[in-house]
Amino acid sequence: MKLAIVGSMESAWDDFALPRVAIATVCEIYEPDILISGESPKGGVDIWTKEYAIYNDIPFMGFPPETFDWAGYRKRNLQIARACDTLIAIRSYRSSSYGSGWTADRAREFGKKVKVITI
Repeated sequence: MKLAIVGSMESAWDDFALPRVAIATVCEIYEPDILISGESPKGGVDIWTKEYAIYNDIPFMGFPPETFDWAGYRKRNLQIARACDTLIAIRSYRSSSYGSGWTADRAREFGKKVKVITI
């Protein structure tokens, strides 16, 4: 199964341990064959998902944005939504952006299984 994990950037988190535990727990439950995320230059869930994949020897498919404006992020988010079988969005309650929510909405429109976790 191709599992996408997306979520809030690093600056939205008070405690980095919470999203990292959520990533590990999600992976234990879903047992992905491939992990997918966005490789955001702003860090956070995207990068922690990649680190988890590397540490646990799970193949990783990364989608960094080609440009750092909405057009680049939109294209990247659509690629993630299309590439996965299931998408989990791990969002900080402090987040002021909706990028991972937008990606989750698109994945749902494509008929993918979607779960949103806000912590």
